[in-house]
Amino acid sequence: MRYGLTTRLEPVHQWSGASDRPAPIVALHGFTGSGEDFGPLAPLLEREFLAPDLPGHGGAQASMSAASYSMERAVGGLAELLDRRAAAPAVFMRPVLLGYSMGGRIALSFAAAFPERLAALVLVGASPGLADEEARAARRAADSALADRIEAEGVLAFAERWAKHPIIASQARITQPYLREMRRRRLGNRPWGLANSLRGVGTGAMPSVWGALPDLRVPTLLLTGEEDLKFRGIAREMRALMPEARHEVIPGAGHCAHLERPEATAAAIQTFLDAISSEE
Repeated sequence: MRYGLTTRLEPVHQWSGASDRPAPIVALHGFTGSGEDFGPLAPLLEREFLAPDLPGHGGAQASMSAASYSMERAVGGLAELLDRRAAAPAVFMRPVLLGYSMGGRIALSFAAAFPERLAALVLVGASPGLADEEARAARRAADSALADRIEAEGVLAFAERWAKHPIIASQARITQPYLREMRRRRLGNRPWGLANSLRGVGTGAMPSVWGALPDLRVPTLLLTGEEDLKFRGIAREMRALMPEARHEVIPGAGHCAHLERPEATAAAIQTFLDAISSEE
């Protein structure tokens, strides 16, 4: 099946799980990250767990063309990935789609486009974008300026500043060796890959999904860290609009709740999946 413009999502990092769990988890990482970042969480969920590197990140394609990083291409690439991983031709793979931050924006955009392709949706610190056009324009300008700076200064200088950003600073509580490995992978990114990712799927570039939320009938778990006040507020607004959504707060965590508190996050996800299974 073809989905128009796509960007291939690979490599795909994989963890084995219980074979009696029918729906695998497909997870999308955040900005500057990699599918490998899910290492602290994936083994705790005891089911097949797949996590691709998103365009411009890790070992994935890092085209010099900003057009390769659009939300349309990312959503189409995810649909193609599910086709490639399906058990048989013409059979949809219906995963639990998990997305964090940037990956959450892509996951939510995919859910709005292909709700029938998902068993469930789990969003960690994610946003449906900006509904107000003036706010979108201002954010696009800010993201574009940051993208230009990344290209001008390089990844090392950017990473040193990025680690001090308030929304990222709480990642310091991620345990070793995972934190050290994440930082090493971050430094391995290419500046044009990160820059074009901001231009293509940044919050300002992303087409708003707010209007689609009332009609999105996919069982959804919205997860936010206790200390991530901005995204807790966004999740509350989303929960009020989404007919099949639940919102859980992870104690003692910031924006990257699934890696700062992987055990608590895994327990919340498992409770959610058990609940929706019992409702079927």
